[in-house]
Amino acid sequence: MKTKIDLVTGFLGAGKTSFIRSYADWLRRQGTSFAVVENDFGAVGVDTAALREACGDVFEVSGGCICCSLTPNFTELLLSLCGHYERIVVEPSGVFDAAAFYSILDVLKRRGAAEPGFCTVVVDPHSLAELDNASLAVLQSQLAGAGSIVWSKCDLPDVPDLSACTALLHTLLPDLPPVETASTRDFTDFALLQTRAGRLRSIETEKLNHTALYFCPFHRVERPLTRAQAERLLEKIVASPEADGLLRIKGTVPAAGGGFWAADSVLRATGVVPAAEGSGVLYFITRRAQAAGIGRLMERLLGELDETR
Repeated sequence: MKTKIDLVTGFLGAGKTSFIRSYADWLRRQGTSFAVVENDFGAVGVDTAALREACGDVFEVSGGCICCSLTPNFTELLLSLCGHYERIVVEPSGVFDAAAFYSILDVLKRRGAAEPGFCTVVVDPHSLAELDNASLAVLQSQLAGAGSIVWSKCDLPDVPDLSACTALLHTLLPDLPPVETASTRDFTDFALLQTRAGRLRSIETEKLNHTALYFCPFHRVERPLTRAQAERLLEKIVASPEADGLLRIKGTVPAAGGGFWAADSVLRATGVVPAAEGSGVLYFITRRAQAAGIGRLMERLLGELDETR
């Protein structure tokens, strides 16, 4: 049995994990055997636990980027899984170059282990206009390998003009694949997406070293917080000038009364939801040059919380 490998990519916080949960539910209803391979740039296990609950067989490659520092690990993992599942769904980190994926796929094809599935780029139109030039370059490298594009979170308020958003994507890649629309958590026409295999287009950009550009410091939070405190903490972090260059926050903090709060922040949007388990650690994906400022900011904000006790 040759395994088909599906790639679900997109910039940080676009909604890839929610998309894969929905896809996994659809695959299960089709009776398709599958596994998910998850790559977190640095935040070990943050998304993996949620995916295991929904998907079952989830494998993690963490602590770096599978298209920069972890390519051998990623390739060997895929080789070990091929033949055991009908499909493997790959969710790379939000900073990812599709060209590396196609190089790895060529290795698997030569060994007779796998064949291409679909390649979808999930794009959140709400945050598209806020991406800086470096982030747009990352998105461009993802679009270059796409078979389809999915606008995510289109059921949320204040959806931007999607025709204007599509025009922006055209400036990054004139030869755009078909574009679909999805809600926050549901996209139903997976049978259509499975017909849209990607292909690698040539783009005029230099190879990005994501490990050199981005960094994932972390900070332990030991004090239990109410939901309101956790929400205010995230809001203060993203609003602070010291967090300039911060792209993503995710992790868990202890909840007053027991359990944990799962924290998630993308650009200016923050969210806190209950979590049955956690580590009490927040992870920050940021420009490497700004990493030291995040530590100082967290010490100050947590100190302010202690003073309010």
